[in-house]
Amino acid sequence: MAIRTGIIGYGMSAKTFHLPFILNMEEFHVTGISTRKKEILAEEQPGLTCYSGPEALINDGEIELIIITSPNESHFPLAKKALEAGKHVVVEKPFTITHRESLNLLKIAAKSQRILTVFHNRRWDGDILTIRELLEQGKFGNLSHVESHYDRFRPNVRDRWREKDVPGSGLLYDLGSHLIDQMIHLFGSPLWVQADIARQREGAETDDFVHILLGYSKFRAELHISVLVNAPVPRFAVHGDNGSYIKYHLDPQEDQLKAGKPFTDGSFGEEADEHFGSYYPAPEGSTPLVIPTARGRYQNFYSTLASAIQGTSEPPVDAGEAAEVMKIIELAKKSSQQGKRLKVK
Repeated sequence: MAIRTGIIGYGMSAKTFHLPFILNMEEFHVTGISTRKKEILAEEQPGLTCYSGPEALINDGEIELIIITSPNESHFPLAKKALEAGKHVVVEKPFTITHRESLNLLKIAAKSQRILTVFHNRRWDGDILTIRELLEQGKFGNLSHVESHYDRFRPNVRDRWREKDVPGSGLLYDLGSHLIDQMIHLFGSPLWVQADIARQREGAETDDFVHILLGYSKFRAELHISVLVNAPVPRFAVHGDNGSYIKYHLDPQEDQLKAGKPFTDGSFGEEADEHFGSYYPAPEGSTPLVIPTARGRYQNFYSTLASAIQGTSEPPVDAGEAAEVMKIIELAKKSSQQGKRLKVK
């Protein structure tokens, strides 16, 4: 039987990253959405119920799964209510505002015996899947340095909540949560964090520059996010004593979803050949090799979630790992404020 599902929030996240999958997967039946955009919802999704508020959706006894896509500050209280009401819960990233809130949700989920997971969909970016394959093949040998950039050119501050001085806004919570999660997914939690977080644009109310250095036992991971970069920089650079991998360009799935391409399309998640990365094997001077990018698969989040709810697999993203992301975010903020390296463990 399909999992009866409700969504809290009807903005870009719900429209782009959630509904295109769950509306077209037989494992799910979307009952309705809690939103104040009643007329827009009726026009765009005429078959769905519009709930008057989150509480009405949470209290609907027919709904088994709730997906929270509302502003970041609401994630903790809404997830708490949903879990306590006996629902399975997906929370958009970032998981919560604080590490303590995330740990609290882990306890509530365990007590209620319900699935709690976080939509860290960029674990299924094609470049991350490719890097994982190269790691498993031993292409890097002993790692020395990993760089992850998510840079864009947006010099003007926009009038939206993500750029207001409210809890959970700014690049660290928005894109930083993705980049940190990708490193934890690939390498586990780091030993220490050192960060520089700033406001650079005129009129900026929240951080728009993030630079984080994560220390592992023998290698470093460097995460960089800026909205004032108007030139190509590598999305990833991975270096080790066996070789290096350099990858430009962002994963195509977000743009494909915004353009209305269904995930069932045979080309969904596939990257253009000219965007493939290159592997530079040791020794120095060896001929570089073009590495086809693995096909991105955001749909795997929901197919795995369905299996987890049915009791046949683990959740797609372990909520404990998502809580670790929140811990790193808090440490990055403190590190930037104090101007020093901080231990994680």
